[in-house]
Amino acid sequence: MARLEAIGINGAVIPMTQVDLADAANLSAVHMNRTVQHLRELGILSKNRRGIEVVHREGLVDIAKFDGRYLNIPQVPVTRQPRSLRPLLDGFLPSQD
Repeated sequence: MARLEAIGINGAVIPMTQVDLADAANLSAVHMNRTVQHLRELGILSKNRRGIEVVHREGLVDIAKFDGRYLNIPQVPVTRQPRSLRPLLDGFLPSQD
């Protein structure tokens, strides 16, 4: 999310399934499911048809102890409407129909 925000793409929906996240983090799907369920109970994540929605970003940053300074990404001022990831993901994700 931090890398996307650095280029002006803001959004709270992570367009990935729990299985996708488990694969990316090299964790079992069961462990990822338990982690996501716990974050839902804390009110940080929520279900979304298109993926996983971050409803409390500050809480997620706090729990993860995330510090984006290590990314060394110059911040681009957002002077336009945030772009959607949908056009970038067409063809990569199953149809929403």
